[in-house]
Amino acid sequence: MDIPGIGPEMKTIAVIGALGVDHIMIVPRFPKTGESIRASHSEKALSGKGANTALSTYRSCHHKASLGRGDGAIRVKMIGKASKDHYGEGLKKRLLENDIDVSGLKEVPSLSSSKRVVMINKETHDSRCVFSPVSD
Repeated sequence: MDIPGIGPEMKTIAVIGALGVDHIMIVPRFPKTGESIRASHSEKALSGKGANTALSTYRSCHHKASLGRGDGAIRVKMIGKASKDHYGEGLKKRLLENDIDVSGLKEVPSLSSSKRVVMINKETHDSRCVFSPVSD
């Protein structure tokens, strides 16, 4: 439907899925049993199949998506459960920064965000992952 002065209705793609946070560490090698090693780089990243799909969908549908500014052609709506903990708030903020509609997220105060620690070998690019699932 065209609305005079506004243009055609915006189409919506809904993504249903999980949200989580990755703690990514680049290591020279994987530690042996009982050993601690220093990471050369670490960062936190949005994760979860739902969140990653929402971001990928948005970026594939928008001309200026890599700059965090959409062209208004498609709206991507995230549907799922979000925790009210520090991680959940950060995940929601990250989605909003990427123009993802978060009105479909149900905030659950008793929910604990899913967290993953991902070690990536700097030389081989092999990875190891440990995660804690969403819990309430």
